[in-house]
Amino acid sequence: MLTWGALLFIAAGVYGQRLLGMTSSSSKRLSGPWIIVLSYIPVAILAAVIALQTLTHQGELQIDARVVGITAAAFCCWRQWPMAAVVTIAALATASTRLIL
Repeated sequence: MLTWGALLFIAAGVYGQRLLGMTSSSSKRLSGPWIIVLSYIPVAILAAVIALQTLTHQGELQIDARVVGITAAAFCCWRQWPMAAVVTIAALATASTRLIL
């Protein structure tokens, strides 16, 4: 579980990123590499939060049915399936794994 300090740090980071994007997102102010780097920051933050919530429990690494569900969802997203299909398949994969294990 996230602590309040980590939550405030993440919130400040996201707010700072949005502020940075509003003030300097013009292509005239930023060079090509910086635009690419800034476009990947939200994806990296989201991936880190998903990994943290999926692979840990009370600060310890835990591999369970959630990993199967997130893998199924990642596959569906990679194939660019509709969001309803992604959520349904991920839920079914997780539930099936929990039923088997």
